[in-house]
Amino acid sequence: MSLPPQPLTDDQRRRVCALLAAGATRTSAGKFAGCRRLDLDAELKRDPVFKQLVRQSELRPEMDSLRTLLEAARDPKQWRAAAWALERMYPRRYGASKREAVRPAELRKFIERKGKEQDLRKAVRKHRAAERKRTQKLSRRREAREEM
Repeated sequence: MSLPPQPLTDDQRRRVCALLAAGATRTSAGKFAGCRRLDLDAELKRDPVFKQLVRQSELRPEMDSLRTLLEAARDPKQWRAAAWALERMYPRRYGASKREAVRPAELRKFIERKGKEQDLRKAVRKHRAAERKRTQKLSRRREAREEM
């Protein structure tokens, strides 16, 4: 049987916010501050000001990391940081695409190229056949001359 949720002290609230700002999870921040997750969740429901402080504290590590990444991306030598940020912030525009379908324009180009290749193959076959005929004709003429 668990105890009902207990209110957090001001010290516990400050500790929870500080730990969340450092990147801790709500559960680990609560444990370190000396309260249960149940107590923390109840306090968040009870106090909208504390809830807002917790949300801001949870965003701090993300914003710090993003700031660091964007600062690195400003250095031309660190272009990979900029590329990485763009891929993750705008995946539709800059992310690696996984093509499973062929676009209509690509299909048309493919068909045209294949058609040209087939036309070229036909022309080569026709040329080779004509060469064989010519060679055979020349061979027969030589044979005919040699028989005379």
